[in-house]
Amino acid sequence: MSAPVWAEPQRELRRSMAAWIQSSIARQRALPWQGGHDEGNFTSSWFGYHRLTGDPEVPEFLDWLRDGFLAWGREHLVHGYYADGEVHHQPEGFCGFLSRMYHLEPDHRPTVEALEAVARLVGNWVEGVPEWYDWDRHRFRSWRLGTRRVEAAAPWDYETADHFRLIQIALVAHAATGEDRYLELATDYAVGWSEDILTRPVPPAVRLPEQARAQARQLYGPVVVNALEAPPEQSVETHVAGGTISVMLDLFQLTGYARFAEAAKELLKPVLSSLRDPLAVASGALLARYRQVTWDDTFDELAADIIGKMPAWSPEDLILYLAGGKREHPLAIGRRHDEVRWARDCGDALEPDRSAAAPALMLAYQITGNEDFAASALAKAAAHLELARRVLPDGRSHGCAGSHASAVASGHGRSGGIGEVTGALYPLALGAFLRVGTEQPAASYRQPDGTPGLPEGVAALVRGEAGNLHIELYNGRPAEVTVTVQAAGREEAVRLSADATEGREFSG
Repeated sequence: MSAPVWAEPQRELRRSMAAWIQSSIARQRALPWQGGHDEGNFTSSWFGYHRLTGDPEVPEFLDWLRDGFLAWGREHLVHGYYADGEVHHQPEGFCGFLSRMYHLEPDHRPTVEALEAVARLVGNWVEGVPEWYDWDRHRFRSWRLGTRRVEAAAPWDYETADHFRLIQIALVAHAATGEDRYLELATDYAVGWSEDILTRPVPPAVRLPEQARAQARQLYGPVVVNALEAPPEQSVETHVAGGTISVMLDLFQLTGYARFAEAAKELLKPVLSSLRDPLAVASGALLARYRQVTWDDTFDELAADIIGKMPAWSPEDLILYLAGGKREHPLAIGRRHDEVRWARDCGDALEPDRSAAAPALMLAYQITGNEDFAASALAKAAAHLELARRVLPDGRSHGCAGSHASAVASGHGRSGGIGEVTGALYPLALGAFLRVGTEQPAASYRQPDGTPGLPEGVAALVRGEAGNLHIELYNGRPAEVTVTVQAAGREEAVRLSADATEGREFSG
């Protein structure tokens, strides 16, 4: 029996992840926590890798890294947060690194306490700290929020999609503690945004106090004024980067309020067109998450048509390059000025790679069931990560930059935590999409000795359709092995002969 086309590319991608993680740990162990606002986010793709493989070295290192962050915070933070800051940079370590840490070990109190400290600040539940949130007007008081200073007047009293990073932290605190006030805060805030997204001609990229809109040009700088007049693609770009779509879908799942799903769908309309952009890595995963949560197939036909007409991916003469120079962000969905580019070396010229992004190919598999799309997604991600891990820094020095290995694996600061590993490998192998702060799997696996994850040499492919999961397992080992699968509230031990594939259906 021959192996399915997706099995070896998946195992190759896992081997590249293992090699990168091992070499990165060896490098980073020598450095104490430096105090960067997004210093831990270079590990964002490691959490899903641990769920997929059970590698014990990963949580041990992540615990050490987290302890460094908390120790630094006790000396430099005030009430567990930055005394002075803004909502773009300062929340990143909490909604990127610590939110994933909670899901890795949800009973670990130091992580939960650090996240809850921020969530209490968001809801004005800490005495002696300036209020961040205006409950009467259902909005934040400023873009600059700190524990000692809040700039609650023009030109800082505006909101952007960056504020959804704080709302995500509140949702993780709700998941960790079960306290309803955090969900009520998130809902109170998101209702207003959802109505603005659904009722205005263009979804807003920025929101001003109503009394300030008429004087915007006099009160605010050009960045804010330009955002008020942004076309849909640029407006939605800020929401992809800020995580609005993910939070809206989280809230729809938590509350059942249909307007949240409708707002996510409205924001996804320009995202659909961006599938044509090979560097818009986030787009395919966001669309796949939407159809997984809602089972709305509105976008399926056009998405499959766009991806199907793009050139096939090939590893021949592949090179990685960086554009160089200081430039403005391109304001295209999921794009950043310093991002990694991909091309073919044609001797006297470079030919940019125009094939679909790996998460877009993952989406095409979810829509069509054609396993060639899954194989291409995994092969492309494996080749990209292998090059990136060999020539680029890990990303610890600047977690949201686009020129690091971590940006290939888990995305840069404009792609909302979605890269080629988090946006292609984990949806395909675990049915995992970004939800409440981390890639939460629809399927999990256990090895014969009880270790979580797939045994070495075993690969998995997950496809969701109308509430059901189809899971294929391939055993590339020379001997029989049993893998226990958990999905949709059911557990099943699957016995796999050597070089054999078994499929299972899970409903619920």
